[in-house]
Amino acid sequence: MKSIVSSLLVLGVVSRSALAIYGGPLLSKRVSPGFMPLEYVTGSKCDVYGDRIEIMKFAGMVQIEKQIPIELKGNIFELISEAAKGKIEEGHQIADAPTTSYSAFEIQPTDNVKEVLLFSEGSYNAKNKSKAALTLKNLLDLNCE
Repeated sequence: MKSIVSSLLVLGVVSRSALAIYGGPLLSKRVSPGFMPLEYVTGSKCDVYGDRIEIMKFAGMVQIEKQIPIELKGNIFELISEAAKGKIEEGHQIADAPTTSYSAFEIQPTDNVKEVLLFSEGSYNAKNKSKAALTLKNLLDLNCE
């Protein structure tokens, strides 16, 4: 049991150090407007990092950006790894429709980063069937208003 706990601690340390090297978001939510006249265009992006949330919202050619400091607790790396194993169920596609998409970013042992689809609705409809993907999507919804 002690060796299992030690292994998990090492995994957590490795993941945190890899995060420092990577520097990008762990989770992301994007709301894209689709094809429409500029006066109707609205959207947003929200990225969750290890220490902050960055939110950008726009209407037409005007945008507002803000950063919110956070303290990330729990093993988000484990949830992302589980979501990466989830089966993707695709639905019908709608050209030029507004789209809301949710992604996670899994840091690979080689320090490469793999984008993991959690959910997408609009021009591209797809759902990651893993429970971890739903948890991460819910976390984004709670923090990316």
